[in-house]
Amino acid sequence: GTLTVAFNAMAESLSQNETRRRDFVANVSHELRTPMTTIAGFADGLLDGTIPPEDEEKYLRIVSEETKRLSSLVVAMLNISKIEAGKLELSLTRVDLQHLIFSILLGFEQSVEQKKVKILGMDTLAAVKVTADETLLHQVIFNLVDNAVKFTPEGGEITLSLSREGSMAVFGIRNTGRGIPEADRELIFDRFYKVDKSRGLDAKSFGIGLYIVKSIIDLHHGTINVGSDGETYTAFTVSLPLDGTAAE
Repeated sequence: GTLTVAFNAMAESLSQNETRRRDFVANVSHELRTPMTTIAGFADGLLDGTIPPEDEEKYLRIVSEETKRLSSLVVAMLNISKIEAGKLELSLTRVDLQHLIFSILLGFEQSVEQKKVKILGMDTLAAVKVTADETLLHQVIFNLVDNAVKFTPEGGEITLSLSREGSMAVFGIRNTGRGIPEADRELIFDRFYKVDKSRGLDAKSFGIGLYIVKSIIDLHHGTINVGSDGETYTAFTVSLPLDGTAAE
């Protein structure tokens, strides 16, 4: 009887793994196909003259954006593969979080100005350093800022915070706009999960950004939490140990 139970459990586990593998392949194929179809379509249009000369620059810009998007997806998938195989090694250094946040926000200056979004809290960010992989932390903060800018309505606000709480550095980012329903909050860190109904359809979202964010934070023995009333705001809070090890 015990052996039967063990075999059944093993069979169930193998079945679940196979289901996840099929879903993973299907999702990746879909995400790759979309930009590739766009690039091929516009390239053909430029070559066969379907697209008039006066519109060529416009469509070349779209091709360029889709190429960059495809490249980002490939990098993200490679990171996922390394994370899940336990082969993503950390290159630990002392990272100035305040400086990192400032430098990342500079890259969003144009997007913020176009949407007339107000950035609050910049003058209150504490000077905090952590022992971490700077490249990976850059990806974490970039993704969170990118999401905030993307989902903040025109004329909305993004509020940033950075403080030292005991042995942890705590970074917070909150944006106004339609929030995340309670039923979705536990799922947003799952691979390929998108909250389309609440956050609006986003054709440029892969549904893997927050999955990678959480995976990187887990590697640093940190935590990430999300809060929202489902209607007017969304807030993420990231806690990282100052010395690069798990807090007691």
